[in-house]
Amino acid sequence: MSETKLVFQSSHQQIADLIREAGYKAKLEVSEDWASIRTEMHDFVFWVEFSQCDETCKYCALMRFSSVFANNEKQIGRRQVDEWNLNSWSKAYFDLSDNVILDFPVNMREGVSDANFMATLRWFGDEVYNFAKALGWFEAETFQ
Repeated sequence: MSETKLVFQSSHQQIADLIREAGYKAKLEVSEDWASIRTEMHDFVFWVEFSQCDETCKYCALMRFSSVFANNEKQIGRRQVDEWNLNSWSKAYFDLSDNVILDFPVNMREGVSDANFMATLRWFGDEVYNFAKALGWFEAETFQ
């Protein structure tokens, strides 16, 4: 039986390395009170963000997967968002600029296995794609 490795949110670099090892881009940004990893899947950008951190930003209780959908033309309606939220584990909401944020939080207090983290990353990438598809942003047959 193989040993299960745990990923803790305090290891931002470890998480970025896991994303890269899986073949995805991962740009790590860390400041005194904030950290995130920018990545892409299905030609969509999304972030792995760290929150509920201590004063050093080394120990964080929550990791969030999020993607922003610009609503410049106000083409995303509240009914579309409500329907998505009824049928999905990820949740969408409007920010103060009326853009839509697709969001999925992960509790990291006790860590998660590296396999679980990667499965969640791929799952969220698929969620972003499916959300865009549900909004009618592209024809699924022509999207690569």
